[in-house]
Amino acid sequence: MPRPSHERYSFINVGDIAADADAVKHPFFYTKNKIQIKKIFMGSKAAVAAADTNYQNIKVMNGAVEIKKVSTGPAASGQSFVAGDFVEFTPVVGTEEIPANTNLEINYSKTGTGMAVTGLTIGIQWIDIEP
Repeated sequence: MPRPSHERYSFINVGDIAADADAVKHPFFYTKNKIQIKKIFMGSKAAVAAADTNYQNIKVMNGAVEIKKVSTGPAASGQSFVAGDFVEFTPVVGTEEIPANTNLEINYSKTGTGMAVTGLTIGIQWIDIEP
């Protein structure tokens, strides 16, 4: 008999991202079981305005596969942050189910000279699909 699935949340306080952070990777989440990602979201301690020339790209990766992303530019389509509020990462279709024993990581890359993000917190909402 399958066990009931409950939505779960985890939050990681990443801290500050320097404006010139480029090609930086760090572990984010380990899947003990097969999961379905419902949302990944992030917030910062200070407001961040989208910009055209210098901005930060933040991606959640499963190896070389991009799962979710958010970018602070370009200004017309980039994400601005209000201090203390969360924004949801843009999903990449078809990547919601993650196999058991998978390490997800966060990748930061800059465009131009980048953009500093202060007090970054990233959260994930998921359900177990298989025990």
